[in-house]
Order: sequence, then C-alpha cells, then structure tokens
Amino acid sequence: MNRNKKLNLLAAVLAMQDEAIAPTVGARDETPWREALARADALSEEERKALLHSPSARRQFYFMADVARAEAYVRWKQAGIETSLYYRAAASPTVEPLKIESNPYFTLVLFPLDEEGKTWNLFLKLSPAFQRLASAGIRLVDDRGEVWLAGQPDADGELSSDWRLEGSPLERLHQQQLQIQPG
Repeated sequence: MNRNKKLNLLAAVLAMQDEAIAPTVGARDETPWREALARADALSEEERKALLHSPSARRQFYFMADVARAEAYVRWKQAGIETSLYYRAAASPTVEPLKIESNPYFTLVLFPLDEEGKTWNLFLKLSPAFQRLASAGIRLVDDRGEVWLAGQPDADGELSSDWRLEGSPLERLHQQQLQIQPG
C-alpha cells in the first residue's frame, strides 16, 4: 500500500472515532498546544498520543495552529512585510535558473535540474528582518492555493525543496502570483 493510501486510511479511521469512548487525554487547556506550536522541536509523546486518541484534541490543535498562523500574519503586516511576489517576464526558449527579487523581504530562485525543464528545485531566501518574524514556518502559495514550498527556514533564512506540482513552475509564474503565508 503506498503512502497516500495509508494516510487516507488513517484519516478515515480517525474521522470515525467517537469522542464518547475516546480517552480523556483530549480535554486540555489550549496553552500546551500553543506552546507545542511555538517550539521548533517535535511534539512530545504525550501530545502525539492525545492527538491520536482524541478528536477534540485534534480539533483544538488544528484550531490553535490556525490561530498561530493568523497571529504570525498580523505580525508580518504590522512590520510592513509585503507578502506577494510578482513575475511577469517574457517566456524564454531556454531553460536556465531564474531569480525573482521583486520583494525586498525574500528572494525566490528556480533551478532547473534537467535540460528539458521538467525537474526543478525551489530555493527561498528570507531577509534578516523577515526571518525573525517567520520563526513559526512559512508556505509559498500560488493564486490557486497550491503550496509550492513549505517548512521552517534554516538558521540562514533559507528553505528549499524539489518542485512537486504538475507542469513547470515557469509556466505557472506567467499566469499566477505567489504569496508567502505563515506555516
């Protein structure tokens, strides 16, 4: 069974859990979830068990994650961080690295990994000012809501990943705008 099928099966099983028979580990104050989301390290064993066994704990955790993302976004806006990235250049017949620096707070570089432009690596570099505000992680998302890149920037404010979406990132850049969101 491939990984996606396993995850779908697990999601279906967890969705059928009955709160009445679930252990009481899910009845928690929101403070531990807020602290868990603020930490850079993984969830504790107790926190993982609570999420596995309690639908209410999962709901509370996801709600607190949404709150943390909203709070981060507000901090970014209050600091004057522009979160949009624009690219409207003419199409080029050659496949070569593309550096997009239209935003003073971050730079996106697309590296082709083959001559046909079918395999790419994305590299995002945050400015030092933005890096301090993005400690909870970030997502690079297009107008359709598809996530191009997500994760925790390293100590140098850098985040990279292989291109995992359909088509070429160059084609999408000609049609859509990108935006940084809290992770």
